Amino acid sequence: MSSKIDGGSSALSHLPQDVIRRGGIYAQLQCCRSSSKDGEPRRYQLGIDEAGRGPVFGPMVYGAAISEVGKSDALGRMRFNDSKQLTEAERSKLFEDIHKEAVQDDGVLGFAVHVLSAHEISTKMLRRNKVNLNRISHDTAIGLIEHALSEGINIKEVYVDTVGDPDRYQSKLSSIFKRRGVDTIVVCKKADAIYPICSAASICAKVVRDRLVQEEVSYYPEAESVASKCRSIKVGSGYPGDAQTVEWMEKAMDPVFLFPRQIRFSWSTIEEMEKKRAIEFDWHEDPDGNDENVSGGNNSRRLSQPTLQSMFNAAKRPRRKVFTSRGLIIEDDREEL
Repeated sequence: MSSKIDGGSSALSHLPQDVIRRGGIYAQLQCCRSSSKDGEPRRYQLGIDEAGRGPVFGPMVYGAAISEVGKSDALGRMRFNDSKQLTEAERSKLFEDIHKEAVQDDGVLGFAVHVLSAHEISTKMLRRNKVNLNRISHDTAIGLIEHALSEGINIKEVYVDTVGDPDRYQSKLSSIFKRRGVDTIVVCKKADAIYPICSAASICAKVVRDRLVQEEVSYYPEAESVASKCRSIKVGSGYPGDAQTVEWMEKAMDPVFLFPRQIRFSWSTIEEMEKKRAIEFDWHEDPDGNDENVSGGNNSRRLSQPTLQSMFNAAKRPRRKVFTSRGLIIEDDREEL
């Protein structure tokens, strides 16, 4: 199994394995920590954009790019553009340039990426207290700004490509960061096509996500069985409307265990495939039928409220059949045997 990302941009090989496998933040901000010649903190602008919000496969990646305020000419010379308008080779080359700048003390541009795995997205969207994708996106952007500030970088301007209503999103960010010294906060549609700093962030997010999607199958325990079924099929873009992605998912799907963890189980596409192709199961709350706390049909479960007297009752309750029939004991009971 591959232990790191090979091919494409050599800079991607620097991503730590825990970020690749479980998600998290990876940043190169060396160039953003120096003071100006007069000893005053340099003023920095930060741009944010994401890649992979809509796909059913793979992570969502948020990118942040940071440069000194007033360095627009330097950014212009790097010829950033909305990452979707560039070829894969052009994006990879620009990401290499960004990485080289970021690790130099006198570089003009630093960056950070936050990888949110498909597993993390699904867990948040499907848990009891559900978190929708907009909230996840907002929290991730806020986290990247917080990360830059925690590194001692004097962020004065923030530009964000919107998720949801731009005015409400801008007000939300302003309420958090204006009091922390950020003077300008702009949230708008197509920010990656308007502000070069957002274009740079878009490139970081897109390159990292694309490379992770291409390599991701090899990172997980179930990879070998998936690869054996899908070796001749490319994943495609990861979007549910991509025929190549759908074909890969149909091949990768197990009728019992469903999909590998690179799939976002919270997407409606997955629910539809499960209904058509998965084996149905009946789940019973009480397999031995002896639980006095279970009431009614349709697997309903009602727990009785214990009385104060019962809490002080020294008598042991009989153990349930599901444990005794299997010879399962509590550690404290071993001396009694």
